[in-house]
Amino acid sequence: DVKQTISVPSLKVTPNDSIGAGDCFLGSYVFSRFIEKKEIRDSMEWAAHAAAISVSRPGSLDSFPTKEEVDNSF
Repeated sequence: DVKQTISVPSLKVTPNDSIGAGDCFLGSYVFSRFIEKKEIRDSMEWAAHAAAISVSRPGSLDSFPTKEEVDNSF
């Protein structure tokens, strides 16, 4: 077994509410990796952008960004 560590830098945002940030990251990662078939690093970066947008908004599920919002955040 070959194990590899992949690090993705965090994004600097002004947090509003961190509730649901982990759920947003994980759901976004799964979508990117397994539905859109992106590479692991790309999926992690995409999910980090989704979570960064999420924490800048109040609430949990209501704070999750759309795919277009995440795509436009790069």
